[in-house]
Amino acid sequence: MAAQRDVNRTLVLPAPAKLNLFLHVLGRRADGYHELQTLFRLINLCDEVRLTLNDSVEVTLAAQSDGPRAGNLALRAAALLLARIDQICGVEVRL
Repeated sequence: MAAQRDVNRTLVLPAPAKLNLFLHVLGRRADGYHELQTLFRLINLCDEVRLTLNDSVEVTLAAQSDGPRAGNLALRAAALLLARIDQICGVEVRL
């Protein structure tokens, strides 16, 4: 599935699924993340990530999205992208 754009300043991207055949947590790194050893296989399913620009200056997670908000990597990535391109707008992330 390729990325799509619509007239509402929305970008829709596929988030391919994978099947972990095994996953071992090896230890915590200095940055708080963990070293992992894994073997996975890509499968023919995917979710969608929908990014919609808006006139605010905030990066928000859509209310319908399930999942954690604190430290959410999708929110952090969207904020870093906006900062990198010097874009003065906000974005709503829908997973």
